[in-house]
Amino acid sequence: MQNNVKISVSGLRKDFLLKTDNKITGQFTALNDINFDIYESEFISVLGPSGCGKSTLLDILAGLSAQSAGTVCIDGEAVVGPDSKRGIVMQGYALFPWRTVRKNVEYGLELQKVPKNMRREISEKYINLVGLEKFVNYRPNELSGGMKQRVAIARALAYDPQILLMDEPFGALDAQTREVLQDELLNIWSTTQKTIVFVTHSIDEAIYLSDRVVVLSPAPGEIKRIFPINLRRPRNGVRMTMEYMQLFRDITAALHDVSVLPSQEANGSGI
Repeated sequence: MQNNVKISVSGLRKDFLLKTDNKITGQFTALNDINFDIYESEFISVLGPSGCGKSTLLDILAGLSAQSAGTVCIDGEAVVGPDSKRGIVMQGYALFPWRTVRKNVEYGLELQKVPKNMRREISEKYINLVGLEKFVNYRPNELSGGMKQRVAIARALAYDPQILLMDEPFGALDAQTREVLQDELLNIWSTTQKTIVFVTHSIDEAIYLSDRVVVLSPAPGEIKRIFPINLRRPRNGVRMTMEYMQLFRDITAALHDVSVLPSQEANGSGI
C-alpha cells in the first residue's frame, strides 16, 4: 500500500428534505461529520446497519450526489460530478439486455468515442481478466448472476478508472459464487492496483477483502470505528486463524455498539 492520499473527505454531511403532499415537513441527516483519507491502491470496506448512509457515501464519492456540507477531494481536486477516474459497480448489474457481453463492456468506451479496433482490444483484455472469454457473444439472460457481475466489473474497468466504487456487488449471489468472486476481485485488485471502496453488509466479506474496515453508526451515519486488517495476503485460509476470528468478534461488537479493544481502533491519520 502506498502512502499517497487518493481520496480525502472532510466534514462531510448529507441532508435530505422530508416532504408530505409536496410540502417540506422536515430534514433527515443521513451522514454527519465524516472525515477520512483513503490511500492510493488501498482496499477499504464500509460496514454499517441498513439506513446508515453507506450507499449515500458511495454516491457522493462517485459524484452522483452532492454533499450538504464539507469537502470531497480526489488527488487534491474537489469532486463536482462523475468522471473517468471513478468506476462504479452496483448490486443490480445494470447491463443492457439487448447487448452481448462484449458490447456491454464496450458501452462506456463508445460514449468516449474510442475507435472500434481499440474498443475491441480493451474489452478483450478485461473480459479475459474476469474469465468470460468464452461468453463474449452471450446476452445477460443467458448468464448466471455471478457471470453478470463479472461483466459489470469488466465494464467498470474498461475505461481504466483509478478508483473502483462497489456498492454491495455480491449481495444477491449465493455463498459459493460470492466467495469465488471475492477471490477473483482480489486477483483483479492485485493486478491493477486500483483504489477500491467496497460497501457490504457482510463482516466476513469486509475482513477477507480489505486493508481497513470502516464501521458506520446508525443514522445519522458517523464513523464509529476503523479496523486495520493486518492479515496476510493472499487471504486463502485466513478464516480459520485466531486473528481473523478476533477481528470478526470485535467488528461484530462495534456494530452492536459494544466497546472494542483500543488496540483494534484506528490510531493513524487515515480514515
